[in-house]
Amino acid sequence: MSLHLGENGAGSNAKLAINLFLGITVQGIAEAVMFAKNKGIDTEDMMTIINESACGSAISRLKTHAILAGEFPAAFALKHMAKDLRLAFQNGARTPLAETVYGTYQHALESELGDLDVMGIMRHLTGPGAE
Repeated sequence: MSLHLGENGAGSNAKLAINLFLGITVQGIAEAVMFAKNKGIDTEDMMTIINESACGSAISRLKTHAILAGEFPAAFALKHMAKDLRLAFQNGARTPLAETVYGTYQHALESELGDLDVMGIMRHLTGPGAE
């Protein structure tokens, strides 16, 4: 696929936009699973619900195994997501969700979780030893 997005730099902005969407989606999955778990819902059952609902997506299906195993080897490292979210923020992504996800990933990076996969955001959100 080849798209002409406009003037020079538009492709970079599209990359930041899609990674902003990915960051929001991954954090949303993590928060939904954490909420369900805190309410006594089995994580495997919750991932089945997510994946078979209108919310299911390629990323939720792709990350199910990592979530269930609690292991987050990097396919797309958290540090790279944090960088892209920082760049998006610096380039005007100042919406409520963008600001929240940017802050979450920056804190995870400061907690030395940068070499984990983006789904490792779960480890940051649940705190040390919770996974």
